[in-house]
Amino acid sequence: MKLAPTLALIGLCCLACSYTDVKGDTCTADDLFEAENGDRYCRDADAPDECEAVVNEMIDAFVTCGDGAFTEDQLRLQLAQDGVTWDCDLAVATSLDLDTCHEQLADPECEDGVAVISEECQGSILAVEEE
Repeated sequence: MKLAPTLALIGLCCLACSYTDVKGDTCTADDLFEAENGDRYCRDADAPDECEAVVNEMIDAFVTCGDGAFTEDQLRLQLAQDGVTWDCDLAVATSLDLDTCHEQLADPECEDGVAVISEECQGSILAVEEE
């Protein structure tokens, strides 16, 4: 009969267990986020701000590659009219590729006047899916 309380105590202790993510950060199971590729990341309170930074850098990259064809305000307006939005409030973590993404966007690769957004940038911010 003493087995049930012992199992309950072990279960409670595991809630406080810590995990190390792919970046070497440590967090509890409640703060662990698993990406689509199976990599595990600790949730990062700075992820929404990092998301905003990446979005702004992408906008700048498209303006740079457009070489005067449009301004940042014009691009943002067009994106809004086309229904393109980024909900950075859903961002929960940043991937190992974030620094590479920042470097690439600082000196964007352009193809026919359009910024090429790399896979590193596409996966640099991890977010929960809306339900």
